[in-house]
Amino acid sequence: KAGGDNDVVLGALVTSITTFKPNFDESIKTATDLNGGLLLPGDTLRYTIDIINTGDDPAVGVFMQDVVPSGVTFVPGSLHVVDGFNDGDKTDAAGDDQGEYDAGTHTVVVRLGNGADASSGGTMAIGATATVTFDVTVGSNVLGLVSNQVTITASGENGSPEETFTSTDGAGSDTTNVIIDQCGTDQEDRKSVV
Repeated sequence: KAGGDNDVVLGALVTSITTFKPNFDESIKTATDLNGGLLLPGDTLRYTIDIINTGDDPAVGVFMQDVVPSGVTFVPGSLHVVDGFNDGDKTDAAGDDQGEYDAGTHTVVVRLGNGADASSGGTMAIGATATVTFDVTVGSNVLGLVSNQVTITASGENGSPEETFTSTDGAGSDTTNVIIDQCGTDQEDRKSVV
């Protein structure tokens, strides 16, 4: 009966889980042979990573990692943020700017966005972009396919948890692939190995 000792009051706990989140899956990594012509052992490749937040939430704590693939060697002093916040040359050392190259793990790391520093990634608004480049040298005995992919990690400003996204080559492949030709001179027969 109403008002008695046996009344039960039902309550509801309402929580809010955001459905908004950043998205970096449309980021593109390409490779250019700086020597021109066929890609041969000893040539220098420039990797260009175009990073864009196509999600519906600003991204916070943004950083990219790129494990330099087997068969190529990072060129010291070649790391640059060419577009976006904190653009300019980056040293290879950790702790002095937004980027570094870890020789032990063969990994290029760049913290991106507004407010990024030597230890933390910054904020990239919806639609914000950044472009990173670095060079590698093809090994003298390398032949065939060299493949890799960038990861971009970020959380959402409105509470979505940290997530890792991967680049594509912009032409339908999940990875950025190059073919190292087996010939070293113009006089030799030139063949590509897939």
